[in-house]
Amino acid sequence: MIARQLAESGIKVELVPQEYPIYWGRDGVNGGKLPFYYAGRSAYDADTFYDQYFHTGVTKRTGYSNPELDKLIEEEQQTGDHKKRVGILQQAGRIVMEDAPVVPLYTLAEIYGLARNIIWQGNPNNEIIVADMKIKG
Repeated sequence: MIARQLAESGIKVELVPQEYPIYWGRDGVNGGKLPFYYAGRSAYDADTFYDQYFHTGVTKRTGYSNPELDKLIEEEQQTGDHKKRVGILQQAGRIVMEDAPVVPLYTLAEIYGLARNIIWQGNPNNEIIVADMKIKG
């Protein structure tokens, strides 16, 4: 589906499928030739995401550089004021959305099932913390 959508946009795609044992085998993820974040990556804080992928000079993965965003990231990292930090991160988010230095291919939807007698609410980190679960009644 992604290849078809990219092709419709004029981007040529050559799919090179790998069998699961090869992907996870000696030359794949476990062999150190594929960073694990390509198989799935989450950031517990927006700062982690913005700094790792979009701060100039931190990584060569994106080749992206925006001095205005760099200034916001650095300002956010130095403040302890929660409201100010949220405002700065919102500004950073707008810049990243406008510049679109990367193309997100999908967003994982988390689905949980619970027994009727269990009370639990998922969290933004997608962590399942059993200690947070309660049994009704």
